[in-house]
Amino acid sequence: MPKPLPPQGILQECLFYDPKSGDLIWQLPDPQSRVTAGMRFGSKNRPTAGSNSTKYYYAGMFKGVAYYAHRLIWMYMTGEDPGNLMVDHINGNGLDNRWSNLRLVKRGQNVANQKGHKRRKSPFKNVYRRKRKWVGQIRRDKKLYSTPTFNTAEEARDAVQLLISKFDS
Repeated sequence: MPKPLPPQGILQECLFYDPKSGDLIWQLPDPQSRVTAGMRFGSKNRPTAGSNSTKYYYAGMFKGVAYYAHRLIWMYMTGEDPGNLMVDHINGNGLDNRWSNLRLVKRGQNVANQKGHKRRKSPFKNVYRRKRKWVGQIRRDKKLYSTPTFNTAEEARDAVQLLISKFDS
């Protein structure tokens, strides 16, 4: 389980968040670090060790403990600790912390929102070449669901999107 977040009142006393720009700014200097009022919270960081992600997120120290900015923002705005849930960036940009771009999801939903790997041979995520045809596959609740085969990758992509919409509704 992720570390608990500071209470909403303390966050709002020390930090200012602009929901339209996504900026999280220090209002008070932090005596445990070198930050001064007016500085942006944290810096661009890659995810924790062991992750092969190439995404960046804003992360920094608050009261001597390291946090991702998007998790602090969730607590700042709602007063609720996300706990085991993930704060997802809807557009896939981990540096875009606008309130309209953040949502609370389970890990499986977050993984489904990710873009495919840049070295994949298929032009679309969840679409694979099978002999001379294209097939779509998604995994939900530890089960694999496949589409029929198609002549084009675009047809398989459309079938995958239809399959995903059935699970998300």
